[in-house]
This record gives sequence, structure tokens and C-alpha cells, in this order.
Amino acid sequence: MAQVATVSRMERNKPLFIGLLCAIFAVWFAYDGWHNWPLQDNAMVQRVVKSPKVIRRDKLILQKWPGYNQATGAQISQAGQLVHENNFSGWHSATDVAFQKVIVVFLAAVAVGAIAWYVKGRKRRISADEQGLSPAVGSVIPWDRITTIDNTRWPKSRIVIITYHDSANTPQKIKLDDYVYDNLRPVLNEIATRATLAAMLPPVNAASPETASEPAGR
Repeated sequence: MAQVATVSRMERNKPLFIGLLCAIFAVWFAYDGWHNWPLQDNAMVQRVVKSPKVIRRDKLILQKWPGYNQATGAQISQAGQLVHENNFSGWHSATDVAFQKVIVVFLAAVAVGAIAWYVKGRKRRISADEQGLSPAVGSVIPWDRITTIDNTRWPKSRIVIITYHDSANTPQKIKLDDYVYDNLRPVLNEIATRATLAAMLPPVNAASPETASEPAGR
């Protein structure tokens, strides 16, 4: 009977968590870039215009301010310069707002990628039966092609590294992580039982009782 280890709930939902965080931050940055920062700059212009400390020439220039979203790049730059010259702080330049919008696009792309990652990875599984080890649907590694079962990292990290030769006789590695897959130990025991030509690391006769008994040994 085949032994199957499915991806753990935490590992399966990790892309959704990442996507949700990216979506939240994308909304936040979008609010600032398209609404809040232009609104703050418009209010800043009005404060400068109404300030008794600002000279008439600067006020006349700023009174022609069309609003951030209607202003040209040159107008935004000029207004920002006058704001700073009159010792007001908090102005958002065109570069600041543009960079904010770039971040939104980036976060949205990451969120979409995370959803695609979730859809692709939610049915991940590792299985082992009499035919061989299957690290993914449609892929089977015959037992006689597995050369090494490395349990060295198991006691601390719950990770086993499987080395095998592919159809081109090129060495390849698979990492089996007990924190990534549920029900992994029966699969590891099946590997240890059926991959009789593979070297066990560390050797069973040289391992500590804990290492020799978990996850697999012969």
C-alpha cells in the first residue's frame, strides 16, 4: 500500500498569508499615493498661502496651484521648493508619490504570485509504494536509483535529504521536511525499507539511538 505525505496546513496556507499581507500593504500604499498624499500637499499649499510669514510673491504663485492631481511636474516641483523655502515640512514630491505607486504595483504582483503559488502547491504530496518514490504527481523515482538517504539533519531540523540519479544519470536531491509534510514518517520508513541499495547517513551502526530510530533505518 502506498504511503502518502500531504503538504501541511501551515505550509499550504503560507502563500495566502503572504498574499494577504501584500494586499493589505498595497491598499495602504495606494491610498497614500493616489489620495492621501496629494490631499496633504493641497492642504499644505493652503497653509502656506494663509501664513502671515510668507511673502506676497510666493503666495501669488501658490494661489495658482491647480491641485496635486491636476498639476504638472514642474508645478509640483515649484510648489515643493516654495514650501521648503518657507520652512514648512511634510511636502510629498512627485518622485515620492510615483515611488509609492510603483510599490503598489510590485505588491499587487507579489499578491497575484502568492495566489498562483497557493493554487499550484496546495495539492503537493510525497508518496512511496512498490514502484518507487514519487515527489510529485506524474514523477516516480525507482528505488534502485536512490543512492543516499541522509538523516544527518533529522534530529535538529526534521529534514531528510534523498540523493538519486535521474534518467540522464545526473545526481539530484530531494529535501523531505517533516514541518512541510504531514504523515512524512511512514513515507520515510517506506523509503528506508525499499531503497535497499542506498547508503544510509549516518550509518545505522554508528548512529545514536535517537538518530537510528528516527526517521528511518535498516
